[in-house]
Order: sequence, then structure tokens, then C-alpha cells
Amino acid sequence: AKGRKSSGVHTAPPEHPMASEEAGEAALNAGGSQGRKSGGVCVVGSCNIDLITYAERFPAMGETIRGISFEQGFGGKGANQAVQAALLGSRTMMVACVGADDFGSGTIANFRARGVLCDHVRSCEGVSSGVATIYVDAAGENCIAIVAGANDKLSREDVLGAREAMGGFSLMLCQNEIPIDMTEFALKIAKEAGLTTAFNAAPAPQKPLSHGFLSHVDYLCANQTELATISGKTVANTQDAISAASELAQATSTVVVVTLGKDGCMAIVPGEDEAEVIRCAAVKLDAKLVVDTVGAGDCWLGAFANSLDQGLSLRSAMTIANRVAALSVQRHGTQSSYSRRSEIDQSVFACE
Repeated sequence: AKGRKSSGVHTAPPEHPMASEEAGEAALNAGGSQGRKSGGVCVVGSCNIDLITYAERFPAMGETIRGISFEQGFGGKGANQAVQAALLGSRTMMVACVGADDFGSGTIANFRARGVLCDHVRSCEGVSSGVATIYVDAAGENCIAIVAGANDKLSREDVLGAREAMGGFSLMLCQNEIPIDMTEFALKIAKEAGLTTAFNAAPAPQKPLSHGFLSHVDYLCANQTELATISGKTVANTQDAISAASELAQATSTVVVVTLGKDGCMAIVPGEDEAEVIRCAAVKLDAKLVVDTVGAGDCWLGAFANSLDQGLSLRSAMTIANRVAALSVQRHGTQSSYSRRSEIDQSVFACE
């Protein structure tokens, strides 16, 4: 996409209803790979255990309220994105650290059950696995507190130990839940190995990302809040997002993908004269169908990475990610809300 000349603003075709009941094995190949063999998705990032409390509302400061139900599940942005990519058919490898505890051994077992290669997930003594305490209200909105634990122990040695294996993959996907210097190092190693790289700037970085960091990133994925931090610009609406993302894309030659919630998503592609803006509409869902938004963003990224791994266009990758993420919010939990490709109607993967 670098150096591509602008051709203006584009809008993807309207979304169609998604019926997941009549899934078939034909969906395994739906969407097509345009003759390109999938290399796979390598994820370097976080693993957490999600402790999820459902309640009518969030408690106020100092208040104790009765919850409705409680669930424990596997999470962490890196792990979530890896699991969704694997469930959709990408050969997927995780590079991460977990604690030498029950949560850690459970995380590794979960990766194996979901088809994620985990030879480079290290168990660390003397530190807990990462934990996310999550509250979900009656509207499906959430608030989250994270204890990084073993996620902060990922080292250069861990990344270098996986370097030879990385060579067999086509895409590296990273997030901002491990130390940022380790993320930058992993992205640098991936670029040297010839992989396409994607960085999900969530949680929002504490300061703007340097152009040096972004020189290792082919696709920068962020929501409007994260984009404001990364760019140092005010992002109050979609037009602000286009302006900030366009300036960033042109300055760094990085494709900037911005998720816009109910307004869908867009990609800002650097061009010779000006950036190209590709818009994709959101899937329209009845509010009554939305039961839990936890992990929907990670579902989106996993589906996006799977489509890029298959060689699909940027527009198709965003469109499919919108559709797959819309399915996830209709189920409770994080990874438990994610679907295998065989469970999804093949029309979800039909683009262009």
C-alpha cells in the first residue's frame, strides 16, 4: 500500500444479515485466498485470565452491589486475537509469558485446544499470570482493571527464541499489553524476517508513538481515543479521525486503520499526494441482540489478521472483521463468544 496514489473516499457495500445457524464446511474456504497460500499469524502479546462479573449497573465509588452472575475465562488481547485468527483457519503461533500457576497451565491448555501453537509461551516462576477483572452492565458495556503479572516478563530472549519459527508466518500481530520496548523489538525482528506487521494500539499508549516505532508497522489499528494519543491530535469526531490518521499515514507510510464503533471503521492509506480513505459501514444490530461487548475489539483484530493472512484486500479484511465481531457481541464472555469458521454462515466471508 505504500506509495499508492489517492483515489478519494470509498464506502463499502451495505452489510447484509448474518445467519450463523446454517453454517457448513464450505465456509472453510469462503472468501477465497486469491491463489495465495496462507503463511499464518504470529502473535506476540498478552495472556490473561478474565474474571467477569455481570451486574445491572456498575458500582459507584465505595459502593457494594449484588451481581447477577460470574464467569471465568481466557483473555488478554494477544491471546484473544490469536484464538480468533486460529478459529477462522489461520495457522497461528503465540509468543508470550504466563505464570507458573493454574491460570498459566490452563492458558496453555486452552491454546492447544483452540489450535494455537504455544511452544514459545514461557511459564515464569515467582509471578502470577496476567489477570483482568471485568464488570459488564445490563447494556453490555464494560469496565476493566488489568494486572499484567507475567506479561511484563517477556524478554528479547523470548522473541529471539521464536525468530526461526517466525520465518514460516506471513503476519505478525502485536498489542500494547506487554512492555512497549518488547513490542517494538518483536515488530523489528518480524520486518527483518519479511513478515507483514500489524500493531493494535490498545490499551492506548501513554504518549505519541515515535516514527521509529511506526517504521516497523505496516498496519496501525486504533480506535478514536487511541488515535488521539498516538497522533497528539484532538479526535472528537470522524472528520478529526480522518485528519489525524491521514497526517500520521503520510508521515510514516503506515496504513492507519481506525475503528469507529457504530460508524464502522476506515483505513487511511498513504499516497503520493494525499492519503486515500476507505470506509466500511458497521453491521446494524438490534440493541436487544447485544449482550456483551467484552473482547469484541480483539475478535475484530483476529478476523482482520486472518483475512490479511489469506491475501484478501484491505476492504474485504475490514468488512469481514466487522461481520465476525458483530457475531461475538451476541454471546457472553470473551474467547467463549468467538466462532469457528465452520460455525459461521459462509456469506459472512463473501466480499468483492
